Amino acid sequence: MGAVGEGWNLDRVGRSVALAAGCTFAVALAWRVGLVLAYPGNYAFDGLQRWSGREHVLVQSWLPALQALLVACDRLGLSLWQSRVVLSAVGALSLALASAVAARLGGPRAAWAFVPFALYGPHVAWTVVPYQEGVFLCLLGGAMLLASHQRWLLADLLIGLTGLVRYEGWPFVVVWCLWRRDPRALLALWGMVAWLGAKYSFHLVGYRASPIDIRDWEGMFTRFSPSIFLRDTGYNVERLWDSGAVFWILGTVVGASLVAPRWRRLLGVWLAIQVAITCAWMIALERSMSRMLVVPIWLFAPIGAVGFARLWAVTGGAAVEGGWARERVERLAARAGRKGMLGLAALLVAMMVYDGWWRVQREVGGMHRERAAVALMRRCPECTWWIEPRKQFGPRLRHDGCEVIQGISEFRHGTHFYCAEWVEGGEAESVRARCTSRVLWQEDRETYMVWKKWDHAADADNGEGDDAGGGRGGGTTSSP
Repeated sequence: MGAVGEGWNLDRVGRSVALAAGCTFAVALAWRVGLVLAYPGNYAFDGLQRWSGREHVLVQSWLPALQALLVACDRLGLSLWQSRVVLSAVGALSLALASAVAARLGGPRAAWAFVPFALYGPHVAWTVVPYQEGVFLCLLGGAMLLASHQRWLLADLLIGLTGLVRYEGWPFVVVWCLWRRDPRALLALWGMVAWLGAKYSFHLVGYRASPIDIRDWEGMFTRFSPSIFLRDTGYNVERLWDSGAVFWILGTVVGASLVAPRWRRLLGVWLAIQVAITCAWMIALERSMSRMLVVPIWLFAPIGAVGFARLWAVTGGAAVEGGWARERVERLAARAGRKGMLGLAALLVAMMVYDGWWRVQREVGGMHRERAAVALMRRCPECTWWIEPRKQFGPRLRHDGCEVIQGISEFRHGTHFYCAEWVEGGEAESVRARCTSRVLWQEDRETYMVWKKWDHAADADNGEGDDAGGGRGGGTTSSP
């Protein structure tokens, strides 16, 4: 068993850990790429905004690290689905690094026990689109692995980079500095200091692909409703079972006492911070979502893998040990035997595979009306479109269909189309007159109608428009 802080050579143990991490990466990447190819469209509103602003390092009020990766993909000429493959690789790397961390905490068997976590559904769903979790966890895992090998300078630099990924990661960096108990650890603050210095010295303002305000924290406590918060907490508890996360938490019950106290304290404090952040998210958004389970369960997983490795040893005849909770779990494992453990592992894998697929297809499906409209718009590349979108959906009912169309396609407001909801009232008539074609959301039918030739005087063309489909009465083309 590799003790934390001891370096490995590429001997038999080291090769086993490297192979387990490689398997974790391969499984994670293969599953994610398969889902990207099956569902190549973008989804979720942060992802739509980021892709719409892919030429800009600063977008909205977000930190620049993830957006810089999208800018690089754009400069390399990568399409949306190709950029999603890159993001998938980053997400897979975050899991491979966590697998290696599990080995540092509990030995090579823990690295192998971690492999199924490559299929964890919420992590899958939110690391194949432009969201911060994949990059953040990749840096966090890399810093932990370097620290376990006492490569402190590199570890401090790497975790400092998380200060340029997400504001919610700043408390993680502060806790890291306290945990290190070394003045040199203050170097980890470099990302936070650099951002604050640049932002207020140069008055940096992010590009806004739409006028929709995505800030969530303002006025959150005036919107707080205990009943809504309890409802959303219940939804997240359901997701713990649906995603298989409950098994990793159960593994932590066994693994926690086997991990060095110093690392247990770090992961425990980080987990408490993330739970508090998740509660604040639920209040601010007035809803819950599977994204809220990505970081906390990733923090559980390495210790959970240590616990699974221990349970495997118990099924092989190792003595039952530990406190009350750990002893009870180990006795159950001993009764189940290795066949029972393998059956449980198969159930866990099946649950996570289904959960990941279901979440991705559900998120993509939520954009199907705009995707159908985009397919018809692409038939007329020379058209300039006037779009009257569906409105008031998504978190806090603040999003509209123009945001979706821009975030899943090459079309841009002000170049390829004009959104009726985004044009200033005094300019609406003149802008509308310049448009040659029209996209209209019909609320009663829940579908878009598309006119390539738009007779402004009649407010329609000489025949019916193309029905983009997807609504109660949609799905067919009513004119050629």
